[in-house]
Amino acid sequence: MNTYSDRSLPIKSLELLTAITNGNANVDDLAEELEQQGLPFSYLKLRNKTSREIISQNVQKVPKVPFILNGTMYDPKDITRFNGQELHFVKPPSGDHLLVVDNEGLLKSWLRLAHHELLGYNTMRQTVGVQAWPSSLHPSLIQYATQPQPGTPAVGVQTHPGAFINPYLQHYLSQPQQPGGTPAVGPLFVPAGPIGPGQPGGPTPIVGGGHSPAPPKTYFYEHINFQGSRLELNPNRGYWDLTKVRMGIFGNWNDEISSVALRGTRVAVLHEHINMTGQSLTLFTDNTNLHNDGWGDRASSVETW
Repeated sequence: MNTYSDRSLPIKSLELLTAITNGNANVDDLAEELEQQGLPFSYLKLRNKTSREIISQNVQKVPKVPFILNGTMYDPKDITRFNGQELHFVKPPSGDHLLVVDNEGLLKSWLRLAHHELLGYNTMRQTVGVQAWPSSLHPSLIQYATQPQPGTPAVGVQTHPGAFINPYLQHYLSQPQQPGGTPAVGPLFVPAGPIGPGQPGGPTPIVGGGHSPAPPKTYFYEHINFQGSRLELNPNRGYWDLTKVRMGIFGNWNDEISSVALRGTRVAVLHEHINMTGQSLTLFTDNTNLHNDGWGDRASSVETW
């Protein structure tokens, strides 16, 4: 089992997923961990919702790194053996391989666990007319989570007019939370290395001197190495259909994303089809070249938190 140390990552969740893909753990271990964290789980959700007709049309793109699936590490070229199957990819922080699962329900249940570990929303209490948020959350994220935001809402539930919350928050918003829970894991605003003026997530000047951290955002780029046109998303937001998101005068963002930068956000998920469906790639860190993972110019919908 790999060992991760960065507290800005879902360390325990990544170790569990690594064990599952290596064949050293299974869905029962995931169910037990979710239960221990007070999170819902149902084996019924492991049933694949994508039609067999659509899945049969899947053609895998060959990555440049090996991948681990069902206890076996495969050479990149072996991905074509899984044409006609639905795979979901997770990029670990090491970046030298991919973790792959072949069950959408398992991935979504695991993402719920990772979301819980990352953001510690079990400390949030819902009372009548009052929301108590963990003090360790970055104030910009609290602003985006509690105020109406422009743009396309991500997959999720509407908690009040104009504010849409990521589906992995639904559990916390649907029931009262007891005070004194586990605090959020680490600082929420964790820029990936030094950021210069004019770069995404860079400092914002304040009249009178000093700087304030830029609001957290995820940036999707047309080309590798954060080059070309840029598409941005606030936390807990998404684009259901990139064919309807304009790029330039005549183009759109469908099958155009080649690199991703997370600035204050924790997770980005790229989906192969519109409406957050089909195969997916989950990122916890910047990705300068999605082509290395077989995901360059492939996404038709995206989300972040």
